[in-house]
Amino acid sequence: MNMPENNHCFICGGDGAFHVPEGWSLRESLCSRCGAARRNRDLAKTILELFVGLEATSLADSLDRLKDLSIFEAQAEGPIHLFLKELPGYVCSEYLEDAPLGAIDGRGIRSEDLERLSFADRSFDLAITQDVLEHVRRPYKAFSEIRRVLKPGGYHVFTVPLHEGRQTTRRTVPLGGRDIDILPTVFHGDPLRREGSLVYTDFGDDIIALTESLGFATSIAGVERFYPACSLPWIADDEAHRIYEEFKKRGDLLKILKYNSIVFASRREEAPRKPGLPWTGERFLPWLDESMIHYEHLHRYAFARTFAAGKDVLDVACGEGYGSAMLAETASSVLGLDIDGEAVIHASASYIQDNLAFIEGAMTAAPIREERLFDVIVCFEALEHIDDHEAFMKEAARLLKPEGVLIVSTPNKKVYSDGPSYSNPYHLRELYLEEFKELLSRYFSQAHFFGQAIETASRIWPLVPSDLPERRESLLRVDGAFRLAGEREQRDKYYIAVASNAPEFSAECLAPSILLDLSERIIGRMDRTINSLSEELAEKNRLLKAQAEECGGLKERIAQIEGLMKSIESRRPRSFREFLKEMIGWQP
Repeated sequence: MNMPENNHCFICGGDGAFHVPEGWSLRESLCSRCGAARRNRDLAKTILELFVGLEATSLADSLDRLKDLSIFEAQAEGPIHLFLKELPGYVCSEYLEDAPLGAIDGRGIRSEDLERLSFADRSFDLAITQDVLEHVRRPYKAFSEIRRVLKPGGYHVFTVPLHEGRQTTRRTVPLGGRDIDILPTVFHGDPLRREGSLVYTDFGDDIIALTESLGFATSIAGVERFYPACSLPWIADDEAHRIYEEFKKRGDLLKILKYNSIVFASRREEAPRKPGLPWTGERFLPWLDESMIHYEHLHRYAFARTFAAGKDVLDVACGEGYGSAMLAETASSVLGLDIDGEAVIHASASYIQDNLAFIEGAMTAAPIREERLFDVIVCFEALEHIDDHEAFMKEAARLLKPEGVLIVSTPNKKVYSDGPSYSNPYHLRELYLEEFKELLSRYFSQAHFFGQAIETASRIWPLVPSDLPERRESLLRVDGAFRLAGEREQRDKYYIAVASNAPEFSAECLAPSILLDLSERIIGRMDRTINSLSEELAEKNRLLKAQAEECGGLKERIAQIEGLMKSIESRRPRSFREFLKEMIGWQP
C-alpha cells in the first residue's frame, strides 16, 4: 500500500512514496528511500522549521546549518540518528540498566537514564525523544531533567503515541523497588530488548498542560491524522488486553497500535512555571495565606509520618500533593491517589521524588489491580465527601497488607456542624464518634481514636531530658473570667483513627502529638492583621469625628438660616396694599 499525498521525506530528501506494510499503522509507513517512518519524517520536519527555516528540504541537505548546535537524542539508532551522528555537537544514548550513567558500552553506545541525566545544566540547544517517554517509569522527572539540560530557549522535540480524546493515564507505577499495574501491561517493540519495552504511561490531550507545568512552552508542531480519536487503541480492560496479546504473539503489534503522527515542540522558558490549582473553597492549598487550617492539615501528616517510616504508603484523596511529599521523606514509597486529574498533574509536576508517584482515581474504586500492597493507607478529611463509606473501607481492606495500618480522619459532626449550626456544602455524610467507631470495627480488630483541635496554649517544659508525661491543663472563659476546665469540656473538632488487624501497635506510635509552630508565623500574621485593622479603625474613627464636627458646624449654620427665615417671614406684608403702605406710605 502506498500513500499518494505529501510523500516528501524531510530526512533524506527523497520524494518517493511512503510504503505501508499490509495492515500497519499509517504512522509507521516507511520512506522507500531511507526507510524512515512517517513519524520520524514529521519530527525531522519540525527540527528543520525550528532551526533552519521553511526553505529547508531535508536533514541530509542541512547538516552544515546544524553543525553549531548541541543536540541530545535519547536513542542510538534510527534514520534521524544516522544523519545527525555526523554533527560535532551531537550526543546519543540508550537506557542500559547495567551500565553506569555516561559510560560507553562495547557497542559504543552511551548509557543515560532520562530520569537522571549525567549532563551538566544548560548543555543542549535541542533534545530529541521519539516514542521513548511512555516507557519511562517517572515521566514527570524525565521531562524535568530534559528541561534542566536544555539551554534557555532550547527545544525538546518529541513524539509519543498520543491517546487523543483521553487524559494521560498511568498504566504502571513504581512502588518501592517494584512496579505495580494500574492497567493491564502493554509492551512496545524495542530493537535492543527482545521482550520489548513496558509502557508506563498512556499520554493524552493534557500532555501540553503537563509539560507547561514543568516550565516548557509547548505546542503541537506537526500533525498528520489518519484515524479518528474513537478508533485509537485503548487497552484498559481484559478483553482489549486479550486482543492485544494475540497480535503481540504473532509479532503484529503495528497492526493494532495505530496512532496519528503528532510532533510536539517544547521550548524551555527561562524560569520554571509555578504550577497552581484553583481555590475551590474546600481543598487545602499550602501556598494560600497562612491560617489555622494549616496547622490542622500539616499536623495530620506529621502524625502519620511515624507510621509511614520505611513503609509503602497509599495517600487517598491526596489533593495538592503536599502531604504525600511529607510522607515520602520517611517512607519507602508513597503513591498519591486523587479523583481530580488536574490535581494529579499539579502534584506530579510539583513534587518530583524517586519514591513518590501520583495517579488519578476514586477512593471508592482505586485503579490498582493488585491487592495487599500497602503497609499504610492514610485518608485525611475525605470520608465526609462521599456517601458510600463501606465502599472505601472495602478498598482499604483490599489494598492493605494483612497487618497494615489505616489512618483516617473525619470531622466530629457534633462540634463541626451541630454546634455552630453549620452545613458544609462539600460534605455528603459526616459522622458522630460512635458511628465512626462502628464503621471501623467491621473491618479491623483494633482501632485507636484521637481528637484534634487548634488550641491557644502556653507550654512549660523541662530543659533537661525527661520521660515524665506532659500534664494538660485547660481554661475556659466564663462570665468575663478564665477558669480551669475539665476533660469533659474538651472540644474535638476532628477525629483521627488508627486501625489495623495487627496484634499490637508500638506505644510510640500511639502517643499524643503536639505540633508547634516555632516560627510563630500564623500568630505573627494575625497580630499584624489585628494591628493593621486597629490602625484602619482608628483612621476611620478620626474621619468620623471630623465629619461629626463638620456636621455640627453645618447644623449651627442651618439653625442660623432657619432663624433668619423666620425673621423674614414675620416681617413679610400680608397683602399688596399693606406692602404699598409700608414702602411708600400709600393711603387708599
